[in-house]
Amino acid sequence: MAETYPASEIQPEVLWSGYESEPVTDQDPFFVRTLIFADDIVILARSEAELRGLIARLETFCSETGLEVNMSKTRWMRFGEMPGDPFVFQGAPIDETLVYKYLGVEITRDLRWTSCFKARTASGLKTLYSMLNKCEAANLLAWSLRRNLFDALVKPVLLYNVQTWGPTLSRTNWRKVEGIHKKYLQEELGVREQTPYVLMLAETGRIPLEIEGLLLTLQYVQRLQVQDSFASRARVLTYAKGWQADVHRWASYWNIPEQIWGNADLRDKVIEQVVAKLWRDRSSRQSYYICDITPLLPYGEKPFLRSNIPRRLRQTIARFRTSSGIWNLEFLMP
Repeated sequence: MAETYPASEIQPEVLWSGYESEPVTDQDPFFVRTLIFADDIVILARSEAELRGLIARLETFCSETGLEVNMSKTRWMRFGEMPGDPFVFQGAPIDETLVYKYLGVEITRDLRWTSCFKARTASGLKTLYSMLNKCEAANLLAWSLRRNLFDALVKPVLLYNVQTWGPTLSRTNWRKVEGIHKKYLQEELGVREQTPYVLMLAETGRIPLEIEGLLLTLQYVQRLQVQDSFASRARVLTYAKGWQADVHRWASYWNIPEQIWGNADLRDKVIEQVVAKLWRDRSSRQSYYICDITPLLPYGEKPFLRSNIPRRLRQTIARFRTSSGIWNLEFLMP
C-alpha cells in the first residue's frame, strides 16, 4: 500500500499496530513497516520508491527464511494519485485494488468511510431481521430479553469500529443508523411509523445509537492518553489532527464538554445532556403532541414494559401512551 497523503490525513484506527512517522532507514535490512494480523501482512509506505524498496526487503526475507506469499490474495492500493509502473513480487505482478478490508474495516483510496458506514448499516439491518425472526420462531416475547438480544447482537454490528468512522459521519447518515434502532423499537412497541423516535426512546429509556458510539469514542480517547500499551496509537493521534477535530465537533454537537471526558460518571453525564437536547430540539412531528410533554412523559423505561403481561397488551399500552390523544386528555384533566 503506497500513500501520497500527509500523515495528518490518516485515521488512527487504521494504523493501530504502530505505524511510525520516521522514514525507513537501512540500519536493519529486514525492517518493514507493517500492519500484522494472524497470517496477514500489510506494508505501508509514503511513496512509490519506498514501497518498491520494502517489497524488495520482503522478497529477500522470504528467500532466506522459506516464507511463501499467496499471490492470489496479494494486492496493492494507492492513497491519492500516484503514477508509476505496476508492482511485482518475485517476478509476479501484483494486482491493484480500490478497497482494502482490514479486521472488518473497509479502507478506500480516498480515505473516506462511506463504504464502511454502508457495510455497517447493511449488516446491522440483516442482523436485526435475523434476530426478530428467531425470536418469533422460539416464542421469545419478553421485552427485557429481546432488548438484551438487540444490545448483544445488533448494536455491536452497527457500531463496530465506530471510533474510526463515527466522528466523520454526517447528521444524515447518523439518522440512517438511528432508523434501524427506530425500526426495532417500532416493532417492539407496536406503534405507528409516524411516531416520533424521541417518544420511543423516552418510553423505553434508551439513548440513540449515535450516543453509544460517541461514548465508545470518548472512552477510546481517554485510553489513548492513560495506557502505555496504547503509546503507538497516541503517536499516530499526534498527526491525526483532523480526527481529533472531528471528535471535538461531534461532542460539541451534543453539548459534551471535554472537561468531563475522563470522568468516571461520563455515561450518566452524557445521557443527562442528551436527554435535555432531545426534549429541547423537537422535530416537526413531535410538535403534534402539544407543546410541552416533558412533565407527562418522564424519560426512562416504563414499568409496563417490565411487567409480565402479554406482548399484545404491552403494545396496546404503548400505542395509547404515544398517541396524540393521551396528551390532549391529560392536559384537559383537572
